[in-house]
Amino acid sequence: MRQSQTELPSIQHRESLVPYAKTAGIAVPSNLYDSDGYRHWDLYCNIQIERPIRSKDAPSYNAAIIAAIPLDRLESLKFEEISKQLK
Repeated sequence: MRQSQTELPSIQHRESLVPYAKTAGIAVPSNLYDSDGYRHWDLYCNIQIERPIRSKDAPSYNAAIIAAIPLDRLESLKFEEISKQLK
């Protein structure tokens, strides 16, 4: 199956997200797969991994959107609310 010309390959591994997360100000755990206490990182990974990338700046844009969410709002946030803001 061919990808559309407007989509780039999706990100498959958390390691690939680290630079985008750090640039956006998201705290990244030393063990990338143990996200206890790293709720922004966990949300970013869950949303970005395997998501079709529609533009080269999408991973950094999405990291910035997630980093801007107040910590107390993360628990009540619904995916539909945030997905409208993401690339």
